[in-house]
Amino acid sequence: MFSGRTNVVDSMVTKRGIIPEVGKKYRLGYDQRTFEVFIPWIVRNEFHLGQWWDGNSYRFEARDGIHFQKGDSLFGTNVWDPDRPLVLCEGCFTAMSVLGCAAGGSTLTEAQKRLLISLQPKSLVIAFDNDTAGYSGASGILEWAKGNLNAELNVVFPPKVNDWNDLIKEKGLQETMAIFCERLVYSRKVGPFSALLGSYV
Repeated sequence: MFSGRTNVVDSMVTKRGIIPEVGKKYRLGYDQRTFEVFIPWIVRNEFHLGQWWDGNSYRFEARDGIHFQKGDSLFGTNVWDPDRPLVLCEGCFTAMSVLGCAAGGSTLTEAQKRLLISLQPKSLVIAFDNDTAGYSGASGILEWAKGNLNAELNVVFPPKVNDWNDLIKEKGLQETMAIFCERLVYSRKVGPFSALLGSYV
């Protein structure tokens, strides 16, 4: 079902500012049956669930009470290097923009919290959307992480756009990464809660 039509996948993700090599790293595929990009959520090399993208909208596997659901997993942990910060985003394309992971929303379920604890990141960078939900979600996760993770905590919001994928489409990879690093340095300097207030503009 999932074919090697990498040219179709590469073309679709490139429109989102994602270079094809990154798509391959996250093991994106092409569903010949539905003509959609297949986005696998993989944890410790175990396939958890599938997400599909038709170029406009997203969908997940139907709830059936048997398989993993979005709230049971985190997207992108299969590409995360434990020696590097775990960058936590809301959506999968935002995660791919900064080589991070995604929660699929602005809050964490109990299952996702347990998974984060089991991963034991040395550093957690919350890179949520630059909106009210992202701000509120980041604040709540910082409070939770402070008492549950033995990790350096930081928060980075993109300037003037909704998410880091929007910024990469607007400014390109190199400039986006420079801005991301500047905001990470700022968070480390002033602390994540101060950075949370200072970045939400």
